Amino acid sequence: MPLFPLGAAYLPHTTPVLNIFEPRYRAMYNDILFNGARRFMVTNVDPESGALAEVGVVFYLDELKEVSEQTQDRVKYIGQHRVIDRVRLK
Repeated sequence: MPLFPLGAAYLPHTTPVLNIFEPRYRAMYNDILFNGARRFMVTNVDPESGALAEVGVVFYLDELKEVSEQTQDRVKYIGQHRVIDRVRLK
C-alpha cells in the first residue's frame, strides 16, 4: 500500500481534502489511479527526526480533480478522501 507521510493526524470517518503538488505524490496518485486501488496509508512524521508514526489511517480516494491549468501547475490534483480504517506500519 502506498504511504503518504503528513504532518497531521486524521481520524476514521473523516473526509479530508488534499492538494497534491509535490512530484513524488503526483506520481503516487497516478499509480493508485492506474492500479485502481484508490487506497493509501497516511501517517504522521516527526519533523525533527523524520521518524514515521507506527499507526496511521487508510485514505480512500473518492474524487480527484485535475487543476494544473487553473493553478499554473503549482497544484496538480485536489483529492476528496474518506478515512476508512486504522493501520499499523510494519
